[in-house]
Amino acid sequence: GKAYIGDKEFEGKAHHTLTLSEDGADTVQIQTKDEDAHFVFIAGEPLKEPIVQHGPFVMNTEKEIYDTFVDYQYAKNGFERARNWSSTIA
Repeated sequence: GKAYIGDKEFEGKAHHTLTLSEDGADTVQIQTKDEDAHFVFIAGEPLKEPIVQHGPFVMNTEKEIYDTFVDYQYAKNGFERARNWSSTIA
């Protein structure tokens, strides 16, 4: 279902990720209207560094993303078993 976040009631839809800003508040107001909502709330310290995301990869620069794609393509630097990997779930 949908949840409404904060005083301005920002609409959070199912299967979406919301990023909250750092405003110094100690609480987050979350409410629903006509339907139940289930969600996971995760908190952490702000990274205060650049973030670049492409597909499943998250790095600090576009060059790091490019390098990661190359590593994945050539099965190196942590991707050695990726070429023959298959899910045990599906």
